[in-house]
Amino acid sequence: MITREILRRSYRAWLSHDRANAGPWWLAYLWTLVFCFVVAAGFTIVGYALSAGSAGSAGRPTHAMDLWRWYQANLVISLCVGYAIHFLFSAGRRIVGNKRLLRLKQWQRTAYYTLIPIIGVSIGWPLGLLWALGVDLRQWLVSIGMEPHLPVVDQEQPERPRVPGLLHERQALLIQGAYHLLVTLGRSDHQQGTQRQ
Repeated sequence: MITREILRRSYRAWLSHDRANAGPWWLAYLWTLVFCFVVAAGFTIVGYALSAGSAGSAGRPTHAMDLWRWYQANLVISLCVGYAIHFLFSAGRRIVGNKRLLRLKQWQRTAYYTLIPIIGVSIGWPLGLLWALGVDLRQWLVSIGMEPHLPVVDQEQPERPRVPGLLHERQALLIQGAYHLLVTLGRSDHQQGTQRQ
């Protein structure tokens, strides 16, 4: 029988990933499932709010069925990312062990708990895009390395930049922006480290 105490301990073990699971084995997978449903709802709400200026266009849902399709796509992507991270933490717990995880130095724990979600997102997000939206991953990977097209301003009538309207186009732009931000932050951190020496 599942009691409140078992649910509480199971939830804490799910959050920390360095405690032994409490309750039945499937309870940790249920917490991941619930988390993915909440994350998908959050991304759907944020996507709807960000597309407020494009009423009636291809980017903003015009009725509840379109919003439901957005939620379904976000749910598939969230499930792929969530379970990829879950499986990586489970594998890490089996390989490293709970006791050894608790004995890691602070920088090692930080690296462990930072890299596993990053790797999980790197695995789950493209799979989610493929399964939810049918995105061609080869074309998507090539577009990450490309610079965005800038309009020519010397012409009499400058070309207006195309506003991405589809969900996968917006997500690709977000990933490209995050990639450039991380590269810039990494360079500035490296420069600061070399200046200190």
